[in-house]
Amino acid sequence: MIYLDPGHGGIDSGAAHRDAQGHVDLEEKNLSLAVAKRLAELLNVAGYNVLLSRDGDYTLTKFNARETRDRIKEEVQARVDLANGSGAAIYIALHFNGYSDPRLAGTATYYCQERPFGEQNRRLALLVQASMLRNLRSVGYLPRDRGAKEDRGIGKPYGHLFTIGANADFARPSQMPGILGEPLFVTNDQEARLLKEKAVLEAVAKGYFDGIVSYFTDRSFDATLRLMVDPFNRYPE
Repeated sequence: MIYLDPGHGGIDSGAAHRDAQGHVDLEEKNLSLAVAKRLAELLNVAGYNVLLSRDGDYTLTKFNARETRDRIKEEVQARVDLANGSGAAIYIALHFNGYSDPRLAGTATYYCQERPFGEQNRRLALLVQASMLRNLRSVGYLPRDRGAKEDRGIGKPYGHLFTIGANADFARPSQMPGILGEPLFVTNDQEARLLKEKAVLEAVAKGYFDGIVSYFTDRSFDATLRLMVDPFNRYPE
């Protein structure tokens, strides 16, 4: 079983892009769901069983707009509980990046090293990062390689990402290897334009797919995989 968790949903829109008139024209919650559904199709055709945390625009727990920040940990716990209950082999959290500085762009994949299966997390992250870059380049975009890196690097005050990590104040962490993907920035004008293209969303789904399949089928992984990911961040913002 492969567990796909498209980030956000319902009143929690995640990162958003605004057009020249200031209107929201792209939301992370919709992009992550679209990619998750396409990825599920690809995995099903290849013979893998898949469970999605959501298949529509909703959350698993109920909260209103004023409660979003306070209740988000409860929502993540519900999603992690669902993954644990399913007996999934891996956890894929699908997101798109956002930042107050619209110049920031690029592709990153996060993992938690400080887990009993930390090396599996790292391996999965490196494979997904490499295949994501390869597939985005195949449709003509050369994103900045922000790397496969540990989740503490995000700088969250609570430590590890709740989805894939384990913190003292998070009751029931995930019990399987997992990664959190941030293929492109919704808040970057160029990458937002790309995310409106079907071919780019297909490349993102294929990036996850190729990395996941390699994780299960390619047992020859070693440190040379790092060469598949540009080590010098030569690609522009």
